[in-house]
Amino acid sequence: MVANFITVDLKKLIKKKAIELIVLVIIILGLNIAPTFIENQILSNIIVFVNQNIPFILLLWLMGAINDASASLSFPLELISPPINGANSIIIIMFILKIFKFIDTIMLDFSISLYDLFNPFTSKYYTHIFVVIMLFGYGQIFLNRIFKKHKQRKEKKKTDKIIEEEEEEKEKKEIDNTNIDKKDNDLDSTDSKKPSSTD
Repeated sequence: MVANFITVDLKKLIKKKAIELIVLVIIILGLNIAPTFIENQILSNIIVFVNQNIPFILLLWLMGAINDASASLSFPLELISPPINGANSIIIIMFILKIFKFIDTIMLDFSISLYDLFNPFTSKYYTHIFVVIMLFGYGQIFLNRIFKKHKQRKEKKKTDKIIEEEEEEKEKKEIDNTNIDKKDNDLDSTDSKKPSSTD
């Protein structure tokens, strides 16, 4: 019963998210191994930043997985997707701000602080961003339903027309066969009424 509401192959979705997680783990491990071969202060700072934000990075992956799973559901279960997508967007923005803050710490000579530039705007409008993305998601769902119904009606009309044409062709063939049989019967009747020739 639940399978009726799923529009994508769950196995493919799970495989995709599992591959993403494996790649993520490999990148983190690779970064932590890199200092044994490369000595660089910026690289060391990047590793510290990544390690400090591993829970946040895993949260991003998890929210992405939940978002993809919810988006794979059909109506009405897909109605849970827009709020999840909205929450996921806020988390992504928060992580981008963390990256900006990190860039500010390693680029002390840079006159403009990216974090100070964007943080007041984004943090003030988190709710607005969430609501806009959620409403956009619901609008997309209902527009897709309208287009889907229109497409279904169009396909139904096309199918009905084909069936109607097939029925008309069938009726025509039956009428033709009836006429042929009638003609044959008339010929047989005519032949039987003819006087037989005598020697």
